[in-house]
Amino acid sequence: MVEALLVLALAATGCSGSTVNESEPAGGEAEAETETTHLSPESLPIEGPFAAVAAGRLHTCAIRADATIACWGVNESGLLDAPQGQFRAIAAGWQHNCAIRADATIACWGADYWGMTDPPDGDFVAVSAGASHTCALRDDGDIECWGGSDAESLTPPGGHFAAVDTGGSHACVLRNGGTVQCWGLDDHGSAEAPDGTFVAVSAGLSHSCGIRTAGVIECWGNPFGDMLNSPDGQFGAISASLQHSCAVRIDQTVQCWGSNAHGKAAPPSGRFHAVSAGAEHSCGLRTDGSIECWGRPLGAAVQPAQGEFRAISAGGDHSCGLRTDGTIECWGTNDFGQTDAPGGHFEAVVAGGGHACGLRADSTVECWGGDYVTRPAGVWEYSNRPGGEYRTVAAGADNACGLTVEGYVRCWYATRHGRLSDVLLGGFGVFNDVSVGGGHACGLLADRSLDCWGGELLNGTSPPVGPPAGHFTAVSAGGTHVCAVRVDSTVACWSLNSNVKAATPDGQFSSVSAGRNHSCGLRVDGTVECWDSDDSEGHLDAPEGQFSAVAAGGAHSCGLRGDGRIECWGTTRPPPDGVLFSG
Repeated sequence: MVEALLVLALAATGCSGSTVNESEPAGGEAEAETETTHLSPESLPIEGPFAAVAAGRLHTCAIRADATIACWGVNESGLLDAPQGQFRAIAAGWQHNCAIRADATIACWGADYWGMTDPPDGDFVAVSAGASHTCALRDDGDIECWGGSDAESLTPPGGHFAAVDTGGSHACVLRNGGTVQCWGLDDHGSAEAPDGTFVAVSAGLSHSCGIRTAGVIECWGNPFGDMLNSPDGQFGAISASLQHSCAVRIDQTVQCWGSNAHGKAAPPSGRFHAVSAGAEHSCGLRTDGSIECWGRPLGAAVQPAQGEFRAISAGGDHSCGLRTDGTIECWGTNDFGQTDAPGGHFEAVVAGGGHACGLRADSTVECWGGDYVTRPAGVWEYSNRPGGEYRTVAAGADNACGLTVEGYVRCWYATRHGRLSDVLLGGFGVFNDVSVGGGHACGLLADRSLDCWGGELLNGTSPPVGPPAGHFTAVSAGGTHVCAVRVDSTVACWSLNSNVKAATPDGQFSSVSAGRNHSCGLRVDGTVECWDSDDSEGHLDAPEGQFSAVAAGGAHSCGLRGDGRIECWGTTRPPPDGVLFSG
């Protein structure tokens, strides 16, 4: 599904799909009289900085020209922490990666559910990582699979094969004679390969595609939109993913089809050796050895704007800063227009999941990004300007809340996809501050006690965990947890789910910010400390030095230095030199 070309001499895998090694006869009857040239690993020269690329869910990995691996994007479960050494092939899955070493053995890293990172011993010539399991081709043509929770998807057919590609819960193999066979979860026919002969096959999340001997593409399985409407013409390599697919034409240009969310199906012009389709982005290996990616920008949230700022807020995959002149600048992912801040002067800015809001000098609120909906008096009203005058505003994953000048809380949907209970439309009482999280909100009451409400995103049947007793000076709601600063400057954090423990740091803090799965606090000495709120991997390491403010986002955090500069960090890693993002 998300597998790169092996270009260092051994495998018979194609870019995110699998191709017949040209030394193997395709066999079977031809689909048409027209002859075409199909890309093979041995035909790709190692020129430029990279030799192969594989796009995963929210990350990408590539093999450098020196055979080492570089990964970038979101470092969930250590996905970007590739092992040392030299490698022949790379495969990027949803939550794990696998690669073939120079000695033909396999190394895997990332999340280890169901043994995804425990490959078998032996020599392999190709590997393909899917959503939660991996399949690899041994040097004798046998297929072996591991990981995943479905025994059916881990049981390949008997025989010897030329190539293999792993999808969501299914996989497909290419026999030496050119026929395709698939197995595993047959989601709407994704494992029902058509008859005839092929030269390449790629298994997506719930669909599959193959290149026939005449170079034409045929897809089968769950048709997300126009997923099965493959382009005309002749192709040499193919990559099927979640809701889109990409292929390399015989003239070495790339064409993609299916969902174009984030621009992932709009490849740049130019010539490519290989292409790999990820979940929300795609990457191609150009003929000069450079890599170009398009779609959802990975790592953009940690590239801060330049200049002097007086406030900072970190959202899901974007951040916003309030400049010293009162204007707002946002950066990062812009799939919903969340970085398209309006002009004019503001007093405050907050970044949410896919949106942001600003408080103007006249106490009015203006929001952008998402698909804003307010609900005054029980009537749905589409607007990016919730009525009324406010003294502060807060943005969550799919919603926002404002604190009116009278001290009352009013909340509204940020997108139509928000899953919020009616009670989140406002807390009861007079508040001094409010903060919004994943599907919940918390407010600091006038008597300095806390009140929280909402929490529809909680799973299980356990009752929500309420705020602790006591008096507080600040509160911040995260993904499924909340942190607050007590009047003695200590921090208290708690999860809304009684089955999950939230970490709480020691020491004294002046402020705290709860992100999606982590939190950061500004100590009284101006230094920043970040910690995991749910004991998950990938905690964020704040840089040394003093800050005046800190904001925790989705997989990144940003801090405001005393001189007005913004510095961001986190589990999101920018791409190395030689990688270009277009979109």
